[in-house]
Amino acid sequence: MYKILWHVKLRPLFIVALFIILFGTALFVVLEGWNIIDAFYFTVATMMTVGYGDLVPTGNLTKIIGIFYMLVIIPFMLIFMGVVADIVNEKNHRSISRIKRKKH
Repeated sequence: MYKILWHVKLRPLFIVALFIILFGTALFVVLEGWNIIDAFYFTVATMMTVGYGDLVPTGNLTKIIGIFYMLVIIPFMLIFMGVVADIVNEKNHRSISRIKRKKH
């Protein structure tokens, strides 16, 4: 699993994810006045589409920015998970091919 997480295809996505998380955290710290932990928690919960509802943006501007943030982060996470699935699928396909070659 560790090798999958550091696969060359995922490295740029990790960098983008880090930027998105830091940007979202900073955004909610500045606009909502939340502490860093709460802003980080809200950003990651939004990113993972959990939405517990314990923290919610209160200002109209923050709500609008939050909507656009969600429109960016949720498709990004789908792409990220698709790349992880592709890597796992490639690894499994190579393992199956190796096993088939050994049998013949």
